[in-house]
Amino acid sequence: MNRNMLKNSLIGAGIGIGAALILLLVFCAVLTKCGDPARLVPAAAAAARFIGAAAAGFSAARFNRENGLATGALSGGFYALLIPLAAAFSDGEFRILPLLFVCLICTAISAVCGIIGVPGEKSGRAKRRAMMKRLSAGR
Repeated sequence: MNRNMLKNSLIGAGIGIGAALILLLVFCAVLTKCGDPARLVPAAAAAARFIGAAAAGFSAARFNRENGLATGALSGGFYALLIPLAAAFSDGEFRILPLLFVCLICTAISAVCGIIGVPGEKSGRAKRRAMMKRLSAGR
């Protein structure tokens, strides 16, 4: 693991947290218009949590440009560390086993999205442009 991967993983985790917070705000606005929002809160929180994990892994791998599985898993690990910390400060009941299970799921989602997030090779058009640029610079 190099320093660049660690930095990109932390950036990806920050992006995932930001995405989750924005989704929570959107879900809160939508749930205020519902008749019985209390029954939809757990589903909205889970959706925001897992979409945030996906955003963390995808963006970390996109920044790192290689080794998507490890970068996504590391970013998901950083992202998932905040779940037990947030639960420890809440007023609710703190059960470690379900929280660890959720952290594992978040890390796995982030790792898979890290694989997806690694940029592929240039398209044919971009390759032709780069070749033409090299040829014109050689004159």
